[in-house]
Amino acid sequence: MALQDFLVLMDETRGTAGRLKTAATFAMKQGAHLKALNLSLQQEIPGYIAAELSTEVLSLRDERAKAEAKTGQDAFEAACAAAG
Repeated sequence: MALQDFLVLMDETRGTAGRLKTAATFAMKQGAHLKALNLSLQQEIPGYIAAELSTEVLSLRDERAKAEAKTGQDAFEAACAAAG
């Protein structure tokens, strides 16, 4: 029985690119679906500290998280395209 769905972990480590390439290639050869879980850990800022930070600083933090997520999505799409 062939596997139909693969889940690959994406994070900020060096091994992500290799994991993603291998999973995309394997899923393509198996005719399976590939899904990615992109982990991005963001520390919670305690309320008493957040109250002292400007909205600009908090917005920059959120924008950085969104940019990292977009980078991960772009890497996933590129790996899938390269695998066929």
